[in-house]
Amino acid sequence: MIREHSLASRLFDTANFLFLLLFGLLCLLPLVHVVAVSFSHRAASMGGFVTLWPVGFTTQNYQEILKAGPVYQAFLVSVQRTVLGTLLNMTMTVLAAYPLSKTSRELRGRDVLMWIFLFAMLFSGGL
Repeated sequence: MIREHSLASRLFDTANFLFLLLFGLLCLLPLVHVVAVSFSHRAASMGGFVTLWPVGFTTQNYQEILKAGPVYQAFLVSVQRTVLGTLLNMTMTVLAAYPLSKTSRELRGRDVLMWIFLFAMLFSGGL
């Protein structure tokens, strides 16, 4: 069903859209600046001449980073932690979800377990 919107409602929607668009673009500006600096020549970056567009486009910064061995080791550690963490979290979630889907008559102590999980979710250890 298509509803007719009042003029005030359409003006509000338009103003809201423009405000959120402007806010989103302002949030992206620092990221664009960092990317521009990373692709700029070293002298232009150090001199503060780079704004939103690279000055003296070069990929030298990325070549220097990728030559170093510790970057690959750090990337490997990140991938391992991500994969192992996801597998462990999914396993524990499935192992907890199936029994908790049963009723209190089918699983004794279900309500106690549910309150323990709820308490742990609401008052986490700050990790």
